[in-house]
Amino acid sequence: DVAREIRERGATHRAEIRELGARIIKPVLCPLLQVDPGETIFFFEAVHFENDDPVQVERRHVLPSFAPKYLKQDFTRTTASEYLQSLAPVSEMEHAIEARRTSPEDAALLGLEASDPVLLLRRRTWVGSRCVTLTYFSYPGERYSLVGRMKFNDMGLVRYP
Repeated sequence: DVAREIRERGATHRAEIRELGARIIKPVLCPLLQVDPGETIFFFEAVHFENDDPVQVERRHVLPSFAPKYLKQDFTRTTASEYLQSLAPVSEMEHAIEARRTSPEDAALLGLEASDPVLLLRRRTWVGSRCVTLTYFSYPGERYSLVGRMKFNDMGLVRYP
């Protein structure tokens, strides 16, 4: 959760919500979220700031059946991650990470030049056997590092700290 990471560094988090609503899923995303074309999903876009510096653009797709009250949340007070984790424990998570040149839109949102690198993280989360969220996070490549730590025992993964 970006807000927790920022607070742990002793800084202040704030989010600017750019979009929160329902939309028909784009066909290219259907296999990733494991839904049929034409289905309605919830979509959320925000820019997260550490103090006054933009550090993350978040674009999140959520199954309405998993979080029916998602559109009623105030995501300036709690993050989408915090809210969704309060609904049910995640049973599986997938991360795909790549470095790329920023898009013009993300360059403007993150205060970057068009040729600056971004770190793009695609996250899918499952509850039980159902993929319930698909999220794209863009980070300024030269101002962000991604660190993950997981605990394992003889049976495999215990939790995502």
